[in-house]
Amino acid sequence: MTENPQVAASRAVAYLRVSTSRQMDTATDIDADGLSIATQREFTARKARDLGAIIDKEFIEPGNSALSIDKRPKFKELLKHVMATPGIDYVIIYMRSRAFRNLGDAVITKRHLAKLGIKLVSARENFGEGYMADAMEAVTDIFNELESRRNGEDVKAKMRYKMLAGGYNGRAKVGYLNVRESHNGKLFNTIALDPERAPLVRQVFELYATGDYTQQELHLAAVDLGLTQRPTPQMPYPRPVGSTTIENILSDPFFAGWVQVDGRLIKGRHEAIISQALFDRVQDVLEARSRNSNRDRVLYHYLKGLLVCGRCAQAGRANRLIYTQVKGRSGEYHGYYLCRGRQKKTCDLRHLPVANVEDAVAEHYQSLPIADSFVTGAERAITDALREEQAVTEELQAALRAQLSRLATREERLIDLAADGALDRSKITTRANQIAQERARIEARLTETRADLQIGATRLREALELARHLDHLFLALPDDGKHKLTRALFDRLEVDEGDYDITVSGHQLKAPFNDVFEAATAHAQRSAAGHPDMEPPKRTIPCHEAGDHRLVSALTGIQLVGGSSTGYLVGADGFEPPTARV
Repeated sequence: MTENPQVAASRAVAYLRVSTSRQMDTATDIDADGLSIATQREFTARKARDLGAIIDKEFIEPGNSALSIDKRPKFKELLKHVMATPGIDYVIIYMRSRAFRNLGDAVITKRHLAKLGIKLVSARENFGEGYMADAMEAVTDIFNELESRRNGEDVKAKMRYKMLAGGYNGRAKVGYLNVRESHNGKLFNTIALDPERAPLVRQVFELYATGDYTQQELHLAAVDLGLTQRPTPQMPYPRPVGSTTIENILSDPFFAGWVQVDGRLIKGRHEAIISQALFDRVQDVLEARSRNSNRDRVLYHYLKGLLVCGRCAQAGRANRLIYTQVKGRSGEYHGYYLCRGRQKKTCDLRHLPVANVEDAVAEHYQSLPIADSFVTGAERAITDALREEQAVTEELQAALRAQLSRLATREERLIDLAADGALDRSKITTRANQIAQERARIEARLTETRADLQIGATRLREALELARHLDHLFLALPDDGKHKLTRALFDRLEVDEGDYDITVSGHQLKAPFNDVFEAATAHAQRSAAGHPDMEPPKRTIPCHEAGDHRLVSALTGIQLVGGSSTGYLVGADGFEPPTARV
């Protein structure tokens, strides 16, 4: 607030405004309200002194760029203040363009203030008095409105062009951050993945793609996971995402790497949070639930999400089988699997009764068990690999300890050079940092022990034992157990219908079962050829960090990976697929 030390007969209020909130952050070391507001304050105070008035109160509009004063809350607050406060003589603005963006608002406000005996004054513009001054003010307001609209259209055109090139405008969506990056020495606005929220957004898609969550349940799960909106100046604390936000996220192709312009999808320049395949699976679930206005009904079947159309796979198309239920004449619901390609008119596979599909999968399990002789040989190979790995590990650790000893010698020499003043401080600091980083790398590698390989070997033995009894295990399990077992083994099962029955025409196994069954198949082929004990080729498998390569036995396709950093065998949770912890 600026006051004239002289006793003044007139009183005024000042209106200061910036178009964007960023202008409030410029040169805050000089003025807490930013350089633009500070400049306006200086000129309005100078105008008040010229008028012989004191400024009772300031109204600062931070970042409301609107064509109408109806969307400027501080200006409306100013009008209420002068109506409720007798004795105000002037409303001082920096320039008319700061207060008004159209002639209508300017005329109405001026007349309204005049009825209260208040004069509207511009600090930077002196139009004088009389009807010619009124005419000049009106012309100025008209040109301000013209310029505002012209700038608005120009900005819209530029924003549209940016989106046609795959760019994005405005506040980043949940899972992304607004950032400034440099290109050829010039800064530009763009978006980047939010390291905190992007993984949670991906998990929201993954949970819904299972078909086990309604949107209401998914919203609660997202809140439990900790997915929040980013703070804003108005809401400085993170808030849990709302149910509407979750609903919008699920159907927005932006998260799969697209932007929409005039209803068209254009490949965006931003990094996708989810794959196109995951986005398509979510759309399948949304589409299936939207049918018959039954958006929130969750249809459960233990094979749901694992089956793909074998007919489409043969044709080079990727279409999942969607589980649905049809109400019969008796009023009972009957389960079917239908190909998504049939909905698109690209596949002629009929609706498959769920009981027949279950029989086909059970029959497929009967073909999976592996021979006892292969399991015995594989376990022997694992034991041999562990024995060989122990010797390699001991040699590696001896070499690493020697490297640490040499580093200690280098460090002592560096200390001597520093004491003698033979090197300047910057070079000493650089070399000391290099030694420290190298020591940390070596010590980290020393902590890698045979236990890593032992864990991987244990998991592989579990996989062998599981594969040995798959046929009996599958039939004995309840539906929930069949669901977990099938998800642990397979990425997908390809289902097709022949002339007489429904069959599993192909599958894609998860690691390590893909290698186990590949090895078992090779073993069976050699046995059939009369060479069951033929020595298979060994493979060199890179393990741990780059540059550390060790020979690990790989018999008949079985891979034993030395250490969890390559993480190839099975995760720490065993063979049951991860479930949402919500």
